[in-house]
Amino acid sequence: MSSVRCVFLLLGLVLGGQLAAQEDAGDWRLSPKPIRDAVKQTVEAQLQAIRAKDFEAAYRYASRGIRRQFSAPVFAAMLKRGYPVLVRHTSADLGVVRDDRENDAMVVVTVVDQLQRSAAYRYYLTHEGEAWRIDGVVADEAHKRGDI
Repeated sequence: MSSVRCVFLLLGLVLGGQLAAQEDAGDWRLSPKPIRDAVKQTVEAQLQAIRAKDFEAAYRYASRGIRRQFSAPVFAAMLKRGYPVLVRHTSADLGVVRDDRENDAMVVVTVVDQLQRSAAYRYYLTHEGEAWRIDGVVADEAHKRGDI
């Protein structure tokens, strides 16, 4: 197994556990419009960069924590190997934005690729300075196309 794949698998296990615990522990609410709009803008901008295969631009929307853990080339490799439908998506639907009334938000994003395969991902974001940054993305089997 390649080292990038090992890193991806480890990241998925660690982030998945941490984010699930964060979600269970948090008091998540439907986000007010300013937060909802800002979170969606960040996610949509990263999705646009991914769709354009501009992984450097996509990396700029990652949180400081993600950028400390992974260089831009490793980030791009993780996207390509671990999120194939996301990398080749042709459309995306963003679900309801929720936040914890502090610095964290989440939204489920369902993407469809050119082969009509769909996948749902739970995006976790953190507020850094004046901007929302993506702090993790995990597969969300609970949401399939059409049920968000």
